[in-house]
Formats: sequence, structure tokens, C-alpha cells
Amino acid sequence: IITAVALLREPIIALIYQRGSFSEQDAAMTSIALLLLVVGLTVNGISSVLGHATLALQETRAAVAVSIASQAVAIFLFVMLVPRFSHAGLALGSSLVPIVIAALYWLYLSRFIPGMALVFYHVTYGKMAILALITLVIISYLRPVTQGLFPSRTLSLILEIFIPTAAAAIFYAGGAYWWKIPEMVETVGM
Repeated sequence: IITAVALLREPIIALIYQRGSFSEQDAAMTSIALLLLVVGLTVNGISSVLGHATLALQETRAAVAVSIASQAVAIFLFVMLVPRFSHAGLALGSSLVPIVIAALYWLYLSRFIPGMALVFYHVTYGKMAILALITLVIISYLRPVTQGLFPSRTLSLILEIFIPTAAAAIFYAGGAYWWKIPEMVETVGM
């Protein structure tokens, strides 16, 4: 999904916002911000899991320290990036903060969980990365093919978003099931 949002950000923004007083330049600026915000989405999930692990160990002081440090880093990044890059700096700073949070939690939890890096060396992650790369290729190939299929701008944008996303999602789900990724097998079994 993150790949699709990153690659299809222009038609998504144009479909949602580019009406009336929202110009092409406004849409382009918003799509840059969306791209930079997407960078932090995956890491945001990882930092959340690491934060919950810290709280599960009843290390509330560490969690508070990471929260305070992350706010200080956020303020620093916003002060440094926003004057230079405007809204893009704000989006970039917002994406970098979860990376800092994840790194701080990682450093702290490494003391309690030996070999924590081995969690990310599971075969399933490799399979998912390969599937994600192939979906990236599918979306990159299909998007230009689907551009401007209909004279209606709205319908054309909907198809430009839907066809590549649906094809990539079907491929990803089928590949995950074929490769027997446990979560997909369990989901199909339900």
C-alpha cells in the first residue's frame, strides 16, 4: 500500500484536491509532502512496536525519555527544515522523527533482548521485500498505460489509481499465498 501511495501520489492528490481553487502547482506541492510523509509510515509502525515492547518490560522511564527526546528532535528538525523547505521540510521532519524514535527504542531494548536484529532476518521479510519490489514494477509499468484512458478527467484518474493498485494487490496477495507467508495462509484459511 505504501508503495502504491508513493508511486500514485500525483493522481491521488489530483483526484482528491484538484478542484476549483486547488491548482496544479498546489497539487504538485501536496504530492511532494505526501511522498515525504510516506517515508515515515513503515518506520512509524516499527517504532510503535518497539515502544510497546519497552512498556511491556515495564520500562516506563525509558518510554518517557524517548518521548521527550523525540519531541526535542522534532522541534530541532522543524526549526532547521521548515524555513529552508517550507511544507516539504515539515513533512520530511515528520518522517524523520519516527526513525529517531525507532533508533532510540532499538538502542535501549538491545540491552534487554540479545540478538534483537535477528528478528528482521526472517525469511518472510525477504519474501515480502521481493513481492513489494515486484509490485513497484507492476505499478510503475501500468500507471503510464492507464493514464488518460477516458476523456473524463475524474474517471481517468480513478482508473489510473485503481488498475495499477488492484493488479499489484492481486499479485502481492497471490504471491504471499503461493510462498506460504503464514499471515496470508491464515487469512485465507479463515
